[in-house]
Amino acid sequence: MGSILEQTSWIDKSCNVYVGELIEYDMRDGGFSIIQKEHLLPPEIIREFQAMGKTERHKAVGNLVHSYQRKYKHVPKQLIAYFKKYRLLFGEKNELKDEDIFYIRKDAICTKRYCYETKMDDFVEFREKNVYHVYMCWTPTYVDTGKIKPHALEFYWSHDTGRVDVKGLGDEYVSQHEQGLLRIVSMFMSYLYQLNYDGALRFIVGVMDAYKRGLGWKVGCEHPEYMYRRFDNPSMYRVLQNGVLMEVSELGESMIPQCEKIYNYRNMLLPMLQLVIR
Repeated sequence: MGSILEQTSWIDKSCNVYVGELIEYDMRDGGFSIIQKEHLLPPEIIREFQAMGKTERHKAVGNLVHSYQRKYKHVPKQLIAYFKKYRLLFGEKNELKDEDIFYIRKDAICTKRYCYETKMDDFVEFREKNVYHVYMCWTPTYVDTGKIKPHALEFYWSHDTGRVDVKGLGDEYVSQHEQGLLRIVSMFMSYLYQLNYDGALRFIVGVMDAYKRGLGWKVGCEHPEYMYRRFDNPSMYRVLQNGVLMEVSELGESMIPQCEKIYNYRNMLLPMLQLVIR
């Protein structure tokens, strides 16, 4: 049986809570570093890409399948194979076993221990991108009528920064929840980090009580309305006015009584409660 590192996308599904260091490594300038190393494009196009800024270059590499009259549409498929080659090399150099790996995402590898052999050659190098200390995940169960079931949500929390990274919600929407539900998630995960499950239970029960009463996450909460922005794509508020259900991008505190609350309660708060009452 081959290594897990042969898979383009994989995550350890043996647990929905993990407390311990998780170190994410990703390939520096991933696709382009391989293009240079393996000469996947002509020198003149490589020089053109080199002159671009990092964001522009990343987008240009991703758009190869559509660019240059589709002359190089095969390159993205080649990259998938080379990502596999260098993931396996990374694993070999660092003597990684399958049980050391937490997830794989194309040119990113998250491990349960530090890896010190990160430079594969003069072009291809993995860098330590993030260090997390708590992970939790669940799949939302409350689905609007006629809507597609939401993606599984993954939360990665860093003790060093208190920041929560989220997988399963569009990056463009995550920041809209920083002063709302993500604040609660971060505080909840800090209890898990301390292995204080009783404290986590008391905390989330208190949050749920305040949330149901329209108080946000506690009595005297500043901007309680932030808690009622739906944790989904596109992260809008839903309010009922004159018998009509509307989606709005902003909501004042006075509108909380008209705001739909069940989505976040069922898909965000209840799963946290369930994690600490098992």
